[in-house]
Amino acid sequence: AKYARIAWGQRKFTDFIFQCANGNVNCHRCMLAAASPVFERMLESGMSESIRLEVSIPESKEAFESVLEHMYTGRVPTTQMAEVLAIASRYELHELFD
Repeated sequence: AKYARIAWGQRKFTDFIFQCANGNVNCHRCMLAAASPVFERMLESGMSESIRLEVSIPESKEAFESVLEHMYTGRVPTTQMAEVLAIASRYELHELFD
């Protein structure tokens, strides 16, 4: 967990981009696949996102970053909870509901 927190804080060597409604968020595919079966399927299936290493999503950058921060650090988001929970549901991030 310590190194995942460092990876989140530094954002070095990222290899995937989420193009959110109001800006981009960089992250690591290994974290996406480990945290979400939806992302795992997307990255393994040969879908265009797995080839281009980016995907456009309708969510706000702030809410999506909150979800990713939870994936990397375990911190529970405290703002934009309706959007955060909708994202968690869409991408099967069940830990946010625990």
